[in-house]
Amino acid sequence: MTWKDAIIKVLTEEGAPLHYSDITKRIIENGYRKPNEVGNTPDMTVSATLTTNKNVFRKLGNGLFELVDTSINKLQTSSKYDDTNQISEAQGRLSIEREHIIKNFGMFWERNKVDWKTTNLYGYQNGSSSSINFKEQVGIYLLHDAREVMYVGQAIKQPISKRLADHCKDRLNGRWDRFSWFGFYGVAEDGKLVKNDFHNTNFSIENVANALEAILIEGLEPRQNRKAGNDFGYEFLQKTDPKIERKVQKEILEKLFSYHYLNYILYSFFKYYIKPTVIGRMLSVFLIPKCDILSPSFDGVF
Repeated sequence: MTWKDAIIKVLTEEGAPLHYSDITKRIIENGYRKPNEVGNTPDMTVSATLTTNKNVFRKLGNGLFELVDTSINKLQTSSKYDDTNQISEAQGRLSIEREHIIKNFGMFWERNKVDWKTTNLYGYQNGSSSSINFKEQVGIYLLHDAREVMYVGQAIKQPISKRLADHCKDRLNGRWDRFSWFGFYGVAEDGKLVKNDFHNTNFSIENVANALEAILIEGLEPRQNRKAGNDFGYEFLQKTDPKIERKVQKEILEKLFSYHYLNYILYSFFKYYIKPTVIGRMLSVFLIPKCDILSPSFDGVF
C-alpha cells in the first residue's frame, strides 16, 4: 500500500480531519505500511504527501488535513486520481521545509539520556522509524529546571550539542535537567541533516513571526494560549543514547547480583553455623518465614 493509499484509508476510517502526525501513527499501528517501509522520517513523508496532493487532501491549518472528496469509501484507492501534475515526494518535502525557519525540534529532552562525551543527540518520529543523529544541528535551545525555562541560547557557529555539552561544565551545570531545541537544518530521506540548503530559503515576515511565536509558546507554555505554536516544522522524540542504555543495564545487573550474593552469604552462614543450634532452630520456626533476606530460595543455586 502506498503512502497516499494509507492516508486515504486512515482519513476515511476516521471520517474527520486529523493531524499529520496522528495519521502517521495510525498507519504504523494498523500495519498499512510495513516496518521496513516506514523510513527515517515518516511524519515528514506523510506531511509531504498530504501537501503535494492538493486534489486529494485539503489543509485546514496547524497540521490538520481532510479528504477533498469525503464520499471515498474504504475500498477505493488513490488510483482514482490523476497524478500527472503532482510534484515528487522529495520535492514536496523540500518545498515544505523551505517555508519554515524552524525545520525540526525536540521538546523537553532529558539530559541524562545523552552521552556528553560523544554529544550525540538521537531523535525519532513514531515508534517504528529509525533514529536520526542531530549532533550537528544548529539553532535555538532552551534549558529547563524541571518545567521552568532557566536559560535561552543560540548555536550558530557551534552546533547545539556542543553548546549543551559546555553547559554541563560551566556555571549552569547542576541547574538544568532537560532541554528543548529548534533546528535550522532539515532532514533528508536518508536521515542525514541538510546543511547546504538553508541559503535557498525565502522567508517572509510572517515566517519569522510564526517561528518566534512557536518557540515562545512551545517553550514557555503560557496558560492563556489555547493553541500550540503555528505549524513550523517536525517534532522529534528523544531516543536514549545506546551507550547510556548499556550503562544503565549494567548498573541494574550489578545491583541485582550484589543483593542476591549477600542474600546467599547470609543464608549459608545461618544454615551451617546458626541453624544447628537450639537458638537457630527457634529462629527457623519464628523468624525465617517472615524474613526475606535469609531466604532459602538460593539453596543449591551457588
